[in-house]
Amino acid sequence: MMDKLDKESKKVISYLKSKDLDSFGFIKYSYFKRLITFVTSNPNNYELRKIFLYLLEKDYIIKKKNDGVNSYLYKFNNKYRKIDDNSAVTIYFD
Repeated sequence: MMDKLDKESKKVISYLKSKDLDSFGFIKYSYFKRLITFVTSNPNNYELRKIFLYLLEKDYIIKKKNDGVNSYLYKFNNKYRKIDDNSAVTIYFD
């Protein structure tokens, strides 16, 4: 089961990186669930939740509690994001 979990989670991570999901900010679990279902083509809720919890445990997803509510929001943590050193920045002074 662990080999399958690693394999599926790598597919999910590469898809989330390609979609630049870290720029979306904090989103609900249901959105992650739909994305994981799309990538893995697996409608089994137990396995989807297991992949999500694995990503949460490995710090690919950040968890934040909502204020005053018993719910959480999650954000994809693209900690291995490449920084483009060739990008130009223009600074204007008045």
